[in-house]
Amino acid sequence: EIIKIRKAGKVYDVPVPLKKKKQLFLIINSILLTVNNSKVNGFEKSLTLELLSLFFKKSISLKSKDNLSKKIYLNRAVTHYRWR
Repeated sequence: EIIKIRKAGKVYDVPVPLKKKKQLFLIINSILLTVNNSKVNGFEKSLTLELLSLFFKKSISLKSKDNLSKKIYLNRAVTHYRWR
């Protein structure tokens, strides 16, 4: 997760570690949002397709996680700002 911290008039995107419970919540939430926004008819069918695409590493929710990971990797230099 990334939080915004203001330091010396600038706003930095600072990556912060998450607890396991929050990690699980965010994973399930991401999958359910992808399933709800799916164009496939029926929740069960779209959930099945999403889980299969996760297995084959071609999921939309997995791509959003990868984008967040890239952003965190780029902002790793400002991680010391999380201890205000």
